[in-house]
Amino acid sequence: MRVLFRFFLRSFFISEVVAQGAEPQVLAITAAAFFAAPGIAICFCMTTMGSAINTDPVEAFFLALSMILSALLALVLWDDLLPTPLDYLILRPQPIPWRTVVLAKLLAWGVLMSLFMAVVNLFSCSMLPIVNTADQVTGIYLLRRMGAQALGVAAGSAWMFLWIAAIRGAVALVGDARQWARAARLALTAAFLAAIVVSPELTEPSIYHHLALHPPWWCAPLFWFLGIAHGLNGRAAAAWTPLAWEGARQLAVAVPVAAASYGLACWRLPRRALAAASGRVRAPWPSAMASRQPRRAAVYRFTLAMLARSRRHSLLLAAWLGLALAAVLASLASLSWSVPSPSLAQTDVVALAAPLALCALIAVGLRHAYAIPAEVRANWLFRVSETEPAPERLLAARDVMLVLAVLPPLVLGGLLAWRIWGWEAALLHLLFAGSLMLLCVEVLLARFPKIPFTCPYVPGRANLKLWGFGYWLAFSTFAFGSAAMERRWWASPARIVVASAMVLAATAALRLYGNRWRGALPGCKFEDAPEPVVQQLFFGAGTDLSRS
Repeated sequence: MRVLFRFFLRSFFISEVVAQGAEPQVLAITAAAFFAAPGIAICFCMTTMGSAINTDPVEAFFLALSMILSALLALVLWDDLLPTPLDYLILRPQPIPWRTVVLAKLLAWGVLMSLFMAVVNLFSCSMLPIVNTADQVTGIYLLRRMGAQALGVAAGSAWMFLWIAAIRGAVALVGDARQWARAARLALTAAFLAAIVVSPELTEPSIYHHLALHPPWWCAPLFWFLGIAHGLNGRAAAAWTPLAWEGARQLAVAVPVAAASYGLACWRLPRRALAAASGRVRAPWPSAMASRQPRRAAVYRFTLAMLARSRRHSLLLAAWLGLALAAVLASLASLSWSVPSPSLAQTDVVALAAPLALCALIAVGLRHAYAIPAEVRANWLFRVSETEPAPERLLAARDVMLVLAVLPPLVLGGLLAWRIWGWEAALLHLLFAGSLMLLCVEVLLARFPKIPFTCPYVPGRANLKLWGFGYWLAFSTFAFGSAAMERRWWASPARIVVASAMVLAATAALRLYGNRWRGALPGCKFEDAPEPVVQQLFFGAGTDLSRS
């Protein structure tokens, strides 16, 4: 039992997400410092303010942050939530009962979650009651408030983790290899990452009081467990009591549901371990195109399969998708809670910019993921099959970007425009936004000579320190600047048509240039060595240096 517990606990820090050769101890210390930093920084800033402070909005922020991080931890270690089929096949010949393996896994998860929550909330739970000078207390009452906040945070984090574990068990019962299961995990990860970016809005007192008076469904769990914390510290208003009881009921429901789902998944795991899993990813590719350009279709299917199966690349794509959702949600939130109320034109610009922002950040995320190899030593398969230059294989990266980064935002933007402004505005928006999205894809892949995931990654090429402001300016101009121009041109639809035609002409010219550039390549690029820091000069034996 002890050996299995140590093995499972160590396996959390050794996965394909972590770089090879990284020390688990160093990784644990770095992660602890990173997650403890918000609590230290905010509490330090509040102690230096000096005036009367009501920490209720900050307590809500830390509770939301703790719940979101506990869910993200479970999603990042999704495959490690349950004992894996490989664990069963390795431990099957040993005289170890299967229930012992499951108990060791649960114990390892309990220790990991306890340490994680302690690191995230240690400073906030101990310092916020002290700096709350709005109704300052001392002695036993101060300890009571510290304990109440700690219990509220623990209850909310446990509730969130239990539901993620229940979802994991249900997915394992249905089948991990199904596409909808992978897509659901990706969407959940992106949603929680977006929630992290938006959660600091809770520290604004006006927003906090607005949500506390009438909690919407998407943040109701936050106020359930905030009600538990307020109820235990002895200063809760009457409005917090029903929320606290609702939080206790929801936690009581989550425990048996998670236990049943997790237990059934562990009970069926030995049977699944002995069964063959297909793991086939069906890509939306027309059969006619596959027959005309089979190499392009093969690279297209390989790219989609790698995005679906590789934890490293799926989490990277989820991070960019979460950033895109956060950019849209932050803009909508700033308009919803602004005083005075925003004008109709401002609301229209944010709604028009939403699909463009989603497309741009998802496309950049895919471009980033393409550059990170899955397994460099396995690219020999593409090397030996490259018997002649085949530029159509490089077009598969663009096809994937069109399917994942252009089509979904364009459809969502068209439906949103049709629902708000009618079908005429929706058609104009589809034309203008679609032309800009196609241009964005061509710009990102103009000189991309690689098959995705097959070339070594060289960090530092983006040079964010030098070009970070330029990247942000280009994104803002592409998304919000274009939306503002489209909104201004609604009075004369001919301008939108002419502008779309000009963008499409630029896209066609850039695509023609890219096709000629790819056609002149001798083959795909499989090595991307960085330039040496020191350039060496080689002189032959007969070189006359006196002339220089």
